[in-house]
Amino acid sequence: MLTHVSQATVYAAVDELVGILGIKEEIAHWPLVDLARRKKTAECAQQVAVELGLPVRIDLSYVSDSPSSGTGSRFQSSDLVETGRPAESSGSIVAQVSVPDGLPLYGSADLMGYPISVRLGKHCHKTPKTLVAVLAHEMSHVLLYALRHPKASSDLHVDLVPLILGVCRRTGLS
Repeated sequence: MLTHVSQATVYAAVDELVGILGIKEEIAHWPLVDLARRKKTAECAQQVAVELGLPVRIDLSYVSDSPSSGTGSRFQSSDLVETGRPAESSGSIVAQVSVPDGLPLYGSADLMGYPISVRLGKHCHKTPKTLVAVLAHEMSHVLLYALRHPKASSDLHVDLVPLILGVCRRTGLS
């Protein structure tokens, strides 16, 4: 979890990512939030991927929030990130993407329709704006891995990608 990051570190990461990704105009967020609100999560996840420039196919599955569930039906990580908004934070992992070792390179024909597995907590629909931001975060991992970026697992870099690409800005999604 990121707790203290210097302003210089953030600026350096932004400069690096803008140099690789460019910068996009902010998108209209209400259609994504509306899909999440109506529990059309597969469509929402797919649209988030499209907005990030990922031509992949998102395969969703749901994970029990119960700690007594079997290990196959729970998240495999304990890293938590504070949202800064207690009413929108579940205090636990709500999503996890599985990035396969053989993920095709960004821009290659092999990436078109490539299956990406995303696991969501069963209560992920509680706050639609947060769900959109979480999906953008998970898809940003995929984008950076497809670009073979050395910071693909860095939450700082991953959290900046949706901001730079216009998916999460002034609407309260960031």
